[in-house]
Amino acid sequence: MWKTIAQQFAKPEGFGGSCAAKMMNLVNYQMYKDVIKLIKEDKQKILDVGFGNGYVMKHVMDKGHIVYGLEISERMIKQVISKNQKALNHTMFIKKGIMEHLPYEEQFFDVIYSINTINFWESLDAGLKELHRCLKKEGKAILSFYDQSFLSVMPFSSHGFRLYKKETVIQAIHANGFKVIKKIEHRHKTMVSIYMERNDLGGI
Repeated sequence: MWKTIAQQFAKPEGFGGSCAAKMMNLVNYQMYKDVIKLIKEDKQKILDVGFGNGYVMKHVMDKGHIVYGLEISERMIKQVISKNQKALNHTMFIKKGIMEHLPYEEQFFDVIYSINTINFWESLDAGLKELHRCLKKEGKAILSFYDQSFLSVMPFSSHGFRLYKKETVIQAIHANGFKVIKKIEHRHKTMVSIYMERNDLGGI
């Protein structure tokens, strides 16, 4: 059972995947609020990596931005496309893919964010390198995730999850060309959102 739940969190498919996506909306709601609040009102090109059922992407688009979505789940892609026909290929653009191989040009986005996906990346460093490549020099990025101390007690996390301490994630962020602007924490500091920018001049 726990393996099946873990697989649905990693790649929601079928009816169970839709249920898992709705559950993630509830569990991650504070993260969603943080990300939406951090994104400014000025019109920008924004990428949501691992958009699930598109809850945050829709709110970001409603703020006047052009939103690109990247998702591994066919079920979630079809669901978001069906709900956003008018916006599709105008203010919303959808592709299938993963963070470690972003199908976009260098310095393409003003903002890139990803909520609760780092546990499923093949490599933290590879994902951050791709994020850096596709972000404009003046661009911003947001990574939201649960600290290892929270996920390690969840029975499903032993099935395919890669667990990270927040300090490890921040070290990787610095090592891959970013500097942290702001760190937001909830739930006894186990729910973390890191707001960052490219650090092309070096340093931390």
